[in-house]
Amino acid sequence: MHDEHQRRNIQEYIFSLEEIQEQLEERVKERTEELNSANLRLKDEILERRANEKNLRKSEEQKSSILAAIPCAVLGVRNRVIIFANDSTEDVFGWKPEELIGKSTRILYRNEKDFEEIASLLNKASWKKHNYRVEFICRKKNGDAFLSRMSVGKRHEREGKDIVIVFEDITEHKRNQEERDSLQAQALQAQKLEAIGTLAGGIAHDFNNLLTGIMGNLSVAHLKSGNDDISLSLQRALQACERATRLTQQLLTFSKGGAPVKQLASVAEIVRDSAEFALRGANVACNFTVSDALWAAEVDTGQLSQVISNLVINADQAMPDGGLLSISLENVEFTMPSHKLSAGRYIMITISDNGGGISKTSIDRIFEPYFTTKPSGNGLGLATTHSIITRHGGQIEVTSEAGQGTTFTIYLPVSSTINYGETQEKQVQIQEGTGRILLMDDEDFIRDVVVEMLDMMGYECVTCENGHQACALYRQALETDCPFSAVIMDLTIPGGMGGVETMAEISLIDPMARGIVASGYCGDPVVASFRDYGFVAAVPKPFTLSQMAETLAEILTPTLLESGSCEWDENLL
Repeated sequence: MHDEHQRRNIQEYIFSLEEIQEQLEERVKERTEELNSANLRLKDEILERRANEKNLRKSEEQKSSILAAIPCAVLGVRNRVIIFANDSTEDVFGWKPEELIGKSTRILYRNEKDFEEIASLLNKASWKKHNYRVEFICRKKNGDAFLSRMSVGKRHEREGKDIVIVFEDITEHKRNQEERDSLQAQALQAQKLEAIGTLAGGIAHDFNNLLTGIMGNLSVAHLKSGNDDISLSLQRALQACERATRLTQQLLTFSKGGAPVKQLASVAEIVRDSAEFALRGANVACNFTVSDALWAAEVDTGQLSQVISNLVINADQAMPDGGLLSISLENVEFTMPSHKLSAGRYIMITISDNGGGISKTSIDRIFEPYFTTKPSGNGLGLATTHSIITRHGGQIEVTSEAGQGTTFTIYLPVSSTINYGETQEKQVQIQEGTGRILLMDDEDFIRDVVVEMLDMMGYECVTCENGHQACALYRQALETDCPFSAVIMDLTIPGGMGGVETMAEISLIDPMARGIVASGYCGDPVVASFRDYGFVAAVPKPFTLSQMAETLAEILTPTLLESGSCEWDENLL
């Protein structure tokens, strides 16, 4: 009985062991599967990590390549200390990357003030939610300063994050931009001047036409007057008209420039009148000194007046608290080349002030176009002055010291047509003549006054309004054996054939025709170079009776001054 009980216990124990074994085997199987799954996951993780590490290395290599290729200095900064620098740092700053790492960013700036200022800006900028840029002066390793554009990346946390600063040297870019801006400004200025010139030319033409009528009638009245008092008043009125003419010429010279229309003139009178006009209302005293028997010169009175005005205005501005301006004119003669001029006789004009002077860095550039030291200046005055004197065959020089004033010296070649043994004050006599003159002008009041002027000189005058009428009248004169001695032509005929075209047509009719251009556009190249357009003389408007008489006397020969009467076909007009 006992054995049976023991046997059953053993069997139950065996069953229990078998059951436990099965459970253990099942757990081992499950664990093995779990381990296999874990191994697979680990393997995948290892592969993924290796892939990530490879991609990271590739990304780092790409970043390094990008940083190496960027022509900007890229610096990593922590607490104002440089912890990273790319290779381009040496190109921008002259420092090798390893020389900067561990150094304070103070080394990149000119002084402590700049360092603190930019550090404060960068500190504020690093907390912004966007990138920040600022232009600032930085310093190279050799001490040279340069203009840098600094860019700072945004920071996401307030602590424990570094900032990255990119430095780009924009010195050359800025200089090129300034040059481009300067060229654009010059182009705009040129367009403005061209517009002003066009407007001024139109105004001057109409104004000179009006002055021609006024001066012509005044000169006729002056010649007819037998009363000394009246004659003196008329002479003063003529002088006032001549000054008005110079104002018009000054406007044209400033706005357009151009070749000078030279005529024999009193340089001393032009200088004095221009200086006194420029100094009206100024608190500057002017002292004139003119040598005896000053030689004469052939000049463009308007352009020379502009030169003197420019220099006198500059002198006035150099003496804001008042001062003394000294102007002297004297004769000089060079027996050998001097002052960049050939040997010969010159009028020397000296204009000196006791203002603040011109610095050494500026004096070599004052005649350059658009160079100016004035906050509101355009840099055209002295450039125009230099151009005008050069076109007159002269020379302008300047001497100055800071605080010692400035002296401009002008040399103008004297006229070769004057006998300097005779006095220059001799009044021009009205030269009379005979012959027929054809006058073409669209203004009836000009035709009227010129007819009267020519009649007083002894000429017979026929008038017309445009080029077609002038050509028809000239052809008829030849056919009827009553040729014209000369043709006086206005340059511009609104809606009709002007002087240049008319002269070309008349030259085909008569190659020996003598044309005189008379235009209110005194700056027109046709007036300055009349022979290039087939004319034999030019009389810029306004002109006086004596000026027209002198011009006709110069171009007409006795064989062309035969008188007679002719019948004219009025249908031609």
